Amino acid sequence: MAQKGDLLSVRQDIRVVDATIRDGGLCNDFRFDDKF
Repeated sequence: MAQKGDLLSVRQDIRVVDATIRDGGLCNDFRFDDKF
């Protein structure tokens, strides 16, 4: 952990994947309504 950043900094060496919809689809068998 050679680099450190604060809450407002950008680190190009870190990648984040948001899997909210994927994980929600696993709970509801991917049956999202049109309002979503």
